[in-house]
Amino acid sequence: MKDDNEIRNIIAFPVVYYIRILFALLIPCYFSITSAPPLFMSSFPVSPLIFIYIFASVYIALQVYLREKVNRYGFLRHYIQIIAIIDFSFGNAVWLIDPFPLGYMFLLVPIVIVGSGIQPGLREFWSMCYWFMWVGPVIMAIRSYYFEFQPVNIIFFIGAIIAISYIYNLFVTIEALKDEAEMNSRALAESESRYRTVFDNTGTATIIIDKSFNILMFNFNFEKLTKYSKNELKNRRVLDFISAEDVEKFKKIHDEKESSIQIEYEFNLITKGGLIKNVYAQENIILDYQHHIISLIDISDRKRAEEELQKVNEQLKQLSVIDGLTNIPNRRRFDDYIAQEWNRSKREKIPISLIMCDIDFFKFFNDHYGHQSGDECLKRVAGAISKNLKRGGDLAARYGGEEFVVVLPQTNPKQAIQMAENIRSSVMDLKVEHARSQVSEFVTLSLGVSCMVPSLEFSYEILIEIADKALYEGKKQGRNRVTFGSLQLDLKVIDMQSEL
Repeated sequence: MKDDNEIRNIIAFPVVYYIRILFALLIPCYFSITSAPPLFMSSFPVSPLIFIYIFASVYIALQVYLREKVNRYGFLRHYIQIIAIIDFSFGNAVWLIDPFPLGYMFLLVPIVIVGSGIQPGLREFWSMCYWFMWVGPVIMAIRSYYFEFQPVNIIFFIGAIIAISYIYNLFVTIEALKDEAEMNSRALAESESRYRTVFDNTGTATIIIDKSFNILMFNFNFEKLTKYSKNELKNRRVLDFISAEDVEKFKKIHDEKESSIQIEYEFNLITKGGLIKNVYAQENIILDYQHHIISLIDISDRKRAEEELQKVNEQLKQLSVIDGLTNIPNRRRFDDYIAQEWNRSKREKIPISLIMCDIDFFKFFNDHYGHQSGDECLKRVAGAISKNLKRGGDLAARYGGEEFVVVLPQTNPKQAIQMAENIRSSVMDLKVEHARSQVSEFVTLSLGVSCMVPSLEFSYEILIEIADKALYEGKKQGRNRVTFGSLQLDLKVIDMQSEL
């Protein structure tokens, strides 16, 4: 909050500034119009007006320079005192060289005193008046050497006595103020040192940034985190250390952040060597909501552990739904999938088909060739079934033992029967020798097909039941064939191939 003196300065300074410039421009005009050379300059080899112009130009240049300083740094007492001294010196110097006995330029001195005093305040105004009464007699003495003594000089001499006592008191006050300023400066330095010690020993990488994301302060832990030296981190922006894909996210967080709350987020930080680290950030706004303090914690190891755990969980999940022998989905996966697709088909009122497959005389195969050959046979049959499925929604699974099942969403009876026949032919093409088979010299399949549009009356078990009964009917009819079962459970045998 600005005090009364500063408000007065803000109002008065521009006005008084232009008045000063105007008076400085009028001085050369005054000496030009009167045509009398300035006092002490009548014997100059060149026109004295040149020096008057230089004198006025220097004064104007100083005023412009000091105004720029005041505009940039505010109304610091140091600049105000300099302005007052320049004004006072200029006024007295012009009065000293005024060539006329009446001293018209004497009026300039009280004017500049008022102009200088109105800015710093009443105390400085009286100070300027005392200085005027101290210097005034000296100037009058010099002028009296050239002109007759004037009674007004008595006032200046009386004022000089008052000024001497005031100046002594002023010097004492200034020394006291200097001592107080030094104490305040030491206290401030100690406070900053304590703050810096706490900041450097927070235990986490900590930075302070402004609204433009410039890094204003950073501690040693931030240097360790980024692998950059202190000099390399100077004049950098926090965005320089954030991966490209996270920059917009970081900006958006700050655009949407409310000043009254703490926020937490994660992003990828890029170190000096190009290594990307996952960091957790906790951020607060400080210093009248102009700066942000951010604490960063490296969570790369935790992230890697989480990712590894997620991969393991995915693998375990995959293993839990995959048959270990044939490497195709198992019964558990089939149960989940058929329920899911049944409900979807019911909502969309579309057909869903199912194929039950059974290897003919597989027990005889195991007894004759051994269980190891039996396992190899199951793998090859599973591969032959799977390779016929071209759509992403189709699923082949091991149902149990030598039985397999195929789920065909959005498939009508004709398409399902054709798919079953393709599977049967693919298994025949494997030409896996089966000396104990009663229908072929090679391994064959019997397949039962069912198809229906789900309704509220039934669950997906009816689809399995129909396909299973169709498969059983196919076995009774001689095996190595595709059999389609209707909803009414009246089994219609469709022999897609002549018996071999």
